[in-house]
Amino acid sequence: MSRLLRSEGRLLLVGLSVAGSCEPSWLCASEQLPDFDCLGDPRAQRILEAARGLRASLEQLAREGPGDVFRESLPVLEWKEAVYRDDVLAEECPYALALLRFLRWCQSHVDAHSSDSDRFEIFEVLFQSPYLLTPGEVFPTFVNSRFVKEMWPLVAAIAPLVARKAGPDDELGAQLRCQSTEVNWTDYLERLQSKAPDALVWFDLPGVAAFEELFRRNMPEKFLDCPLGVLVSLLEKLLVMQEFYTEGYGLVAAEIAAAFDGLQQLAHHLGRSTLDLLFLSPWPFWDHLAHLHERGSRRLRYDLDFYPWEILSNPGSPSVRRWLRNRPSQTMRSLLLALEEISSSEAFNQILLCTLLWGGRLAGYLPAALQRMEALGFLHQYLIFCGGEACEVCRGSHRWPSLCVGMQQFALFSKHAMIAAIVNQGFDLLYLDFDTIVMQDPFPRLARDAEMLVSRDFGSECLNTGVIYVKACPSTADFFHRLLLWLWHHPFEFSQKAFAGLLGQEQLAAEPSPLQRRLLAPRAALQAPRWALLDPINEFVTSKVYSTHLPGVHFEGWTGELSQIVVFHFLDGGGVVDPTRSVRGSYKDLFEVFLSNPKLNLSDTTPLYEQDPAVKEELLWSRHEAVPRELLKCRMVNM
Repeated sequence: MSRLLRSEGRLLLVGLSVAGSCEPSWLCASEQLPDFDCLGDPRAQRILEAARGLRASLEQLAREGPGDVFRESLPVLEWKEAVYRDDVLAEECPYALALLRFLRWCQSHVDAHSSDSDRFEIFEVLFQSPYLLTPGEVFPTFVNSRFVKEMWPLVAAIAPLVARKAGPDDELGAQLRCQSTEVNWTDYLERLQSKAPDALVWFDLPGVAAFEELFRRNMPEKFLDCPLGVLVSLLEKLLVMQEFYTEGYGLVAAEIAAAFDGLQQLAHHLGRSTLDLLFLSPWPFWDHLAHLHERGSRRLRYDLDFYPWEILSNPGSPSVRRWLRNRPSQTMRSLLLALEEISSSEAFNQILLCTLLWGGRLAGYLPAALQRMEALGFLHQYLIFCGGEACEVCRGSHRWPSLCVGMQQFALFSKHAMIAAIVNQGFDLLYLDFDTIVMQDPFPRLARDAEMLVSRDFGSECLNTGVIYVKACPSTADFFHRLLLWLWHHPFEFSQKAFAGLLGQEQLAAEPSPLQRRLLAPRAALQAPRWALLDPINEFVTSKVYSTHLPGVHFEGWTGELSQIVVFHFLDGGGVVDPTRSVRGSYKDLFEVFLSNPKLNLSDTTPLYEQDPAVKEELLWSRHEAVPRELLKCRMVNM
């Protein structure tokens, strides 16, 4: 059975239910969001504190020279305590156990009292964890966890001590450099050591294609040619999968799991631990792992503003609704008050509008956005999920401050979590990214026979989730249930690709795992939502930011008449562009054009392009002469 722990008034899931039933029964759905970070587990916090204390001791040791400082460096952890037993932690918080074993290994390198090397193996903990996941889900969730984040400072602090202890003539380090076979491993290592931090080397090596084929046919033999070289090459491949070809992530992760298994067998054969080999080797394993964490953690943190069952289940029964109202999370409590306020208005047309924003930069444009919504008659149904300074501005500017719902976690996962929470309460909604400007009433353009509508790029097959209409019904609740689970277990995934994949528009896994197969199809007795496209040609359109570098081929922009534009999405999520791919060659702040323009009266429903010629010029700059003859495939690179 799963355990629920209370931390600062919040209920947090730890582990998965593997037997028995859930009470109430609808709670079972939430147990598919494992608490990979063990946020409610005091042991996890103590292990993290021990890691920081150990790092401080290592830094002190580096400054003051050798000394027995580790006797006092881990005062909060007694290895013999029952709660820190490996078998207990492996079942309840395996990623914390991986960090704990890393701490033991670090301690053994400066403490005279060394332990058996089995106590230092961390990778077997991962791939035998109780989460019942494949390597394609275990590896990214571990790399994305807060426990891996604490490893990087320790790696940098312990590495000089390990090297000094091994000495300049360490035989193992020399062996791990590898002799050249089908691949020139010496050349590969030299390129790795001289490359930029985010550059990829493996794919430029001579003979790689032939070696890849041999490697796949006879992995054990080829792995022994150069175990760490093979492992690092797989991590390079995984970086490519994570950024450009996510459907192949699981296949490469499975190869990495097999490589770790082979490395552990080799380490045991040599009488060492896997960590010994990783640190004594010249191969930059830790650099690649750090880069994977940095890229993945930008998209998702394993924390929630809602309780899991508030966003994963469809609480339709009266008893469940009463339970939610009596014991909601703080965010749900605020949302319920906002929904009550919205539904009390006689002018409410059964579809609310919502957006998400945080940070001081965007907060400055919020009063203008509210002014625009009031002019169009939608302010009383305009729900804003916000954080920090943006919430302060919202509550000070919105005529109905209760419609400003505070959140703490801000990633694309949060956007879909808030949509799921609203749908589960029975409200239809039109979601708009904050970098949009509503030109005219969008509601007459929504096909009411569809259960979900979403925008698309002008010239490609890629869906654009900057504008989404969702009807509250079992099929859409199930869709967002599965979307949240997918993103939680695949933190590297682009949310728009996951959204499209669950609608059958993109491939999400080359060889789906059991979990992936369950998520790709609706749950029993449910069907996929009836969905359609919002018109991406002339009504729900985007600005022209990036170029395909192909003459006459465009995937952003619009064509048609200015008077037909309903929502203009100006694609300014981060306030920067890549100048090498940008059509303009530099960044232009379109918030200033639409929401901080002294020539515009946003309270006036006169078309904005008639109020200021600069607005018209900007809209026409993104206009194309004709509809594209053929849509580009939705893929960034051709692997």
